[in-house]
Amino acid sequence: MSFVVAGSAQAQDAGSGATGIIGKWFDKLNSYDMVSTSYGSIEPGDSLRNATVKDGVITIELPADQAFKAGDVTLRFSFDAIDFTGLTQTGDEIMADRIAVPGSFDVDMTFKTKNEAGSAASEPKPDDSASAMQETPDSVTAVGGQFHASYQDILIEGLAAPRALPGLDLAKTDPMAFARAIFDTTRKVAIKRAFITSATATSTTPDVGSSSATYENMSLIGMADGRIAEEYLDEIRSTETPIGTGPDGGAQKIEVKAGPIIARGVDLVPLAPLFGAPAETGRTVLLDREEILNLEFSGDGAKGEIGGMMLENITVPKQEPLRLFSLLEKQGKGEPVSEDELGIAALEAFGAFSLGRLEVNDLDVSADQGKASLRRFLVRDLSGLGLGEFALDDFSISVQDEGQIEFDHAGISGIEFPPIAALTALEGVDNPTPQQIQAALPILRSVLVSSLGVTIPAENVSLGLDLFELTQGGHVAKIPTRTSLIVDGLVVPTDQITDESVKSLLQSLNIEELSLNESLAVAWDANTRDLSIRDLTIEMVDGGTATLSLTLGNVPETLFTNPETAQVALASATFKKANLRVKGAELVTAFLNEESSKNQMSKEMLAEGLVETLRGELGPFAGTAFSEEFLSALRTFLNNPDELAVSFEPAAPVPMAEILGLVMTSPQALPERLGAKAVATSAQ
Repeated sequence: MSFVVAGSAQAQDAGSGATGIIGKWFDKLNSYDMVSTSYGSIEPGDSLRNATVKDGVITIELPADQAFKAGDVTLRFSFDAIDFTGLTQTGDEIMADRIAVPGSFDVDMTFKTKNEAGSAASEPKPDDSASAMQETPDSVTAVGGQFHASYQDILIEGLAAPRALPGLDLAKTDPMAFARAIFDTTRKVAIKRAFITSATATSTTPDVGSSSATYENMSLIGMADGRIAEEYLDEIRSTETPIGTGPDGGAQKIEVKAGPIIARGVDLVPLAPLFGAPAETGRTVLLDREEILNLEFSGDGAKGEIGGMMLENITVPKQEPLRLFSLLEKQGKGEPVSEDELGIAALEAFGAFSLGRLEVNDLDVSADQGKASLRRFLVRDLSGLGLGEFALDDFSISVQDEGQIEFDHAGISGIEFPPIAALTALEGVDNPTPQQIQAALPILRSVLVSSLGVTIPAENVSLGLDLFELTQGGHVAKIPTRTSLIVDGLVVPTDQITDESVKSLLQSLNIEELSLNESLAVAWDANTRDLSIRDLTIEMVDGGTATLSLTLGNVPETLFTNPETAQVALASATFKKANLRVKGAELVTAFLNEESSKNQMSKEMLAEGLVETLRGELGPFAGTAFSEEFLSALRTFLNNPDELAVSFEPAAPVPMAEILGLVMTSPQALPERLGAKAVATSAQ
């Protein structure tokens, strides 16, 4: 190592002045087995605390048998000059008022791997020299991935940092302990302000591809105790060339441009417990907020832009060591670790983090075969336990000759993920039990889709939907006890109906499309044990509405906790009431008018024929008081449709077991036992 200290008119104390401090740094670094250093000169400044080190190089060799099982790593730092102002050293801490790198600061990293196939260069020489007598090596060293970064015009103000790096031997130190030491050292670094005018970075990995990036105007404000108040980047431009991603299997060029990028409230301390460090109360927020604006990207045959991306409130709520790290350590030592173990540990690691909010705004993508746009993409309250909300707003995608999908809003919310243990219990199980399946199910509380349109010309598909809303709650053993479903404005062209008889009827009535509305509300009351269908409604716009309600009593909780025994649970239930109403059946009127005209008979005669036809279909109910009442009500409804109501309201709840018995032995007695009634009203 070269060691040159230039003279100065102001002689300095080499031991306590800036020049002495810098010299000792290089000496200390050079004392490490894996580190070598050199510099051209250390020149004193205009005061004892000022100095400049020129032409510096620091090289770190990390052999494969210590830190990187993939191969040897060489890390090299080099610079033309670094100016120190107000440099002091007190105890275990160094401080500087100002550090400036007026030129470039370069970082190079090279991975060297073992080529087991050998190479021509490793073959013995064809002579009698000693070298020819040596054995051919089993493998040769080949250059693997390479990385280079160059930073221009660096300025750091108000620096305070530990005097030395942790004195740990990588070969003898537990990786978790080494990581904790690095965290502890980083936490002791404080910087008031730091600026970098520009930077470039390039990397190349054989059989993977290459990348390059340029950064403009970077800054860091307020770093202390592991926290960073603000990080700023004016612009980034990057080019990725991954091999095997192009249309012909070759390399594809992907370009990305973005900026400004602003991050606030960064804290590294929440990561430390994941490596076994003690957790600190109140230090769980990893990132308060980050914004990425004006993002543009392009690849082969496609380009796009995003107005902005925003991340909020990334936290580490689970402050305990990750099992994944210990498994990776075991694997690195050659100890057996199964892929299943690693997969489960990776899921556990995901569960250690939570995301308050991810939002992407104003996305536009165009390609040779189509285009897509999205006003907003939202993920809220995501963690290992569940997902608060996932939503897309104002989405549209069209593919040439394939069709188009668009909607105003689509979202799901209130999701609870199943425990990892429940998922892993299904691994390798050919016939899981109902309990195992139920335990592995997620909980979903809400689904909402509005203004959906789907067009697929090749399949002759054209659908429209104004609203789809599903809400669920009161879950017992992951099964909802309250469910509400609303479907509004479902529009289906008549020619797309697969039932030929229905299609023929609608076409004969000159109905070109069906517009349907549906609703459903189901609830189980834990106090009364009533299970109710409060509102099952199907409405055909300009065609009529049918509504059903039903209440069963004495329904046990086992219907939800043990759904495989549902028949047993319902057998102990009671029938309380049911109502069916058909109102405003314009479709019935249109059908009767069409058929009576076609068959040259009056509408009343046709209605009577339909009533008598139904009489023959009543089977054991024929001739009962209820059947006559029902046929009379139907006759009134067909002749002048307004409302047809059929109700079943017994004086007291009827056990379902009794109903099943009557079905088998005396079905004709059922209407009276259930208090059946039928009534119709005529349109005024």
